[in-house]
Amino acid sequence: GDQAPGFYLIDIQNNKVKLSDFKGKLVCLNFWATWCGPCINSIPKKNEMLKNFGNKNFVLLNICLDNNVGKWKEIIKTKEFKGIHLQCPGKWSDLLNEKYGIKFIPHYTLVDKNGLIIIDDINRDSLEYYVKANL
Repeated sequence: GDQAPGFYLIDIQNNKVKLSDFKGKLVCLNFWATWCGPCINSIPKKNEMLKNFGNKNFVLLNICLDNNVGKWKEIIKTKEFKGIHLQCPGKWSDLLNEKYGIKFIPHYTLVDKNGLIIIDDINRDSLEYYVKANL
């Protein structure tokens, strides 16, 4: 029920994107990194989830916590990774790790249409259940 910590990050087209841009939608924050095998292996499941719920006011924000922009773009393209892709320039990775209490990745946080955290640090096997239950 806490307010989700705000941020503004850079998308794949170099545009600034804020969490508040998605007010009125259910938002899944998917914190990941290009070096994280479990993160990359879970891409097909996230794509399927987006296919199932993407037309129901649901947004998947894939937030890459490392700064390997070339690898980030390569993974998005080769894995056909769906959703909105954001990169953490400067100190944003450290700030998000702190504000969202990220200890391990992938790390999922579900944010409601009013910007409040529904559940944080969701088990990856339960993610789709929580999305479906809150749409």
